[in-house]
Amino acid sequence: MVLEHHLSQQCLSRNDYQYGSCQAYFENYRRCKKFWGRITAQRRRAGITPYLPTPEERPPYLLEYAKEL
Repeated sequence: MVLEHHLSQQCLSRNDYQYGSCQAYFENYRRCKKFWGRITAQRRRAGITPYLPTPEERPPYLLEYAKEL
């Protein structure tokens, strides 16, 4: 999610803060934030810590995310 945030900020900077030019970046950020928020909530309910998967645990989640697109 940090990468998506950074990319959207870079887009704004490149396009003189014309939000319409960066809608794809914003949509990607929103999807990413929603996805990881859902994963975090599931892990919290299941009592799994840390709530956000470690980088080593993320590949299966990322495959799930790719299927949603």
